[in-house]
Order: sequence, then C-alpha cells, then structure tokens
Amino acid sequence: MSRLFPGFLIAVMACACGGEGMGGDSMVGDDGAPDPAQDQGTLDPGQPGDPGKVPGMFMVLGATGDKQAMAMGINMTYGAQPAPNWKIWIQGGNHGGFTDHKVWSGFLDVAPTVTRHQQQKIVTNFVLPLFQRAFGLTESFPEMLDAPPDSPLFTVDKEL
Repeated sequence: MSRLFPGFLIAVMACACGGEGMGGDSMVGDDGAPDPAQDQGTLDPGQPGDPGKVPGMFMVLGATGDKQAMAMGINMTYGAQPAPNWKIWIQGGNHGGFTDHKVWSGFLDVAPTVTRHQQQKIVTNFVLPLFQRAFGLTESFPEMLDAPPDSPLFTVDKEL
C-alpha cells in the first residue's frame, strides 16, 4: 500500500514513490506505518525541504529557471543520497514546465527557453528507465541511466 501525495505519482505494490518536498520519502506498508524496506526507488522533483536519506534508487529533477526548487536545495538533496542516484538538470526549464496544470510567472519562475513538451519528454526519458530498473522490469532504455547522451537541453550527474 502507499500514500498518495497531491500533485505527484506514487506507484503501489512495493515500491517507487515520488512527491513534492518531503513527501517523496514517505512509503507506508499494508498497516499504514512507514516501510522504507519496500521503497525500491524515489523520484524527487526538487522541492524545498530535505527528504533525508531515502532507501533504494534516487533521482532528483531540477530546471535552471525554477525559482521554487532552486539549485542549492537540489544539490543538497542529491548529495545526501547514497548510490545509485541521478540528478537531472534541465537547461531552460522551469517549475511550471514539470506540470500540465499550472503556469507560474514572476518571482516563482523564469520564462522557459524550452517548451513544456520538451521538458516533460526529458523527465519521461529518465523516469521510465528509473522505474523499470527499480521494479526489475525489462529496461527499454538502460543507456539513459548508465551513459546518458550529451544534450544542450539537460545535464546528468550520477553515482552508480
């Protein structure tokens, strides 16, 4: 069983979770109590707040124009996690580009230089392989985690 956090995906049945802020590290067992042993992978969209160390594989996403989840917090979160972990930094992306229902402006975001479609495609290109690996599924795109391509649209830091 897992707990659903507003605005993000939690996969049920043992094991991958995502959430805004500190929601990303909260998995629960069938009895409703936290059960980090079930957590095979965590996806953190880089919200403010330190999730602490989380079990399993870890990926944090950030964007150069995101003024809610800024580089300092993303780097701190990434640096606190044991391997394997990945930090995906989207060049020209912003906070609103991670969603399909909000458009931030002004002090909360910088105008993007990539389209929302491009930003979400980058996210999908990394999240799908992470979940496939975390769940022990056939990996359609293992190179995205092991040896990501060079791109002007994103950078990747990783510890395997």
